[in-house]
Amino acid sequence: MAVLLASGLNAEEIARDRSVSLVTVRSQIKSIKHKTRARDLPRLVRLICGYAVGILAPNGTLTPHQSPLVDGTSASSGMFTLSDGRQMEYIVQGAPDGRSVLSFHNMPYGLVLPEAGIRAAAARGLKIIAPLRPGHGRSGPLPGVTRDDLFNQVARDADELLTHLDAPKAVLLGHSGGSSYAIRFASMFPHKVTSILMLTRAPIWKDEWYRLLPQRQKLISTMLRYMPSLANVLIWAILSYVNRQDGNDFLRQSVKESEADLRALDDPETLRLMEDGIKFGLVQGPDAFCRDWEAMDIDMTAEARALPHPMHIIQGADDLITRPEFSAAFVEQVPTATREIVKGAGNLLFYSHWRRVIDRL
Repeated sequence: MAVLLASGLNAEEIARDRSVSLVTVRSQIKSIKHKTRARDLPRLVRLICGYAVGILAPNGTLTPHQSPLVDGTSASSGMFTLSDGRQMEYIVQGAPDGRSVLSFHNMPYGLVLPEAGIRAAAARGLKIIAPLRPGHGRSGPLPGVTRDDLFNQVARDADELLTHLDAPKAVLLGHSGGSSYAIRFASMFPHKVTSILMLTRAPIWKDEWYRLLPQRQKLISTMLRYMPSLANVLIWAILSYVNRQDGNDFLRQSVKESEADLRALDDPETLRLMEDGIKFGLVQGPDAFCRDWEAMDIDMTAEARALPHPMHIIQGADDLITRPEFSAAFVEQVPTATREIVKGAGNLLFYSHWRRVIDRL
């Protein structure tokens, strides 16, 4: 209904279109406004997307992005058949016979390092293995499972991949939302983990932190909590726009409150890697993105506290999305965790400060 309003239809037209009474439509509009605290629905949609909703393709689908994420890089990608028959896509960067790093990506970017970072990983003897979670890229979807079941299945999938690649142990790298998946993997397969490095986000959450989020992230979180079907449509709209237009403007709008992240996007390679991550990582649609976003407000401190592995967090001092006080709260509660704050870095430090990431790995 919010999409119809943002497209220019009034309440009477929506009632006719949906064959319901005008009273029903007005009641639903009132409910949506109350849940999202929005003054009006068109404003809500524009704030989240940054554009009008009419950017969906005529048939409501996206043109598949054909270029693989590793195009133009020295990274390689592969497909692996899991024991339940699903296909998993994975990316390998660095030294082919190096020490294994199991990387749990952000949503949906944070998969491929800048080329200089890939070469640095190879020089330092690191083999970074990045499986794409269900529904991302060419990895088969996993519909109809609970959030906890998804965490468990992602861990089992990653374990199968390590066995397939003859990697008995690995350092875990959790990039932002991927940190929650890294903790679950360590809980289920502790003997296969040497240590855990987390970037920008520790898997901790308190509901009072919602008020600290930038406006766009706050609105998306609110919609996913109260109106997931509408959020799904809006993310389709975002994907359609990025596929059909230059993603530069959209990405800059997404981080416009952070000067550090805007500086990171001044680098053409960073911009290309992020744009390709959105285009190709979510080529199957927004379901995987929505499920990953829901995993952001989960508190895994108790699970992390039970782990014996050393953990380290690299946090940007100017990160306005996952703020330094979030990781500080995690370190206070998890004795094996330490952190460092990087001056001049924001939420995109995976790209802007890749040297620091490689050094810590």
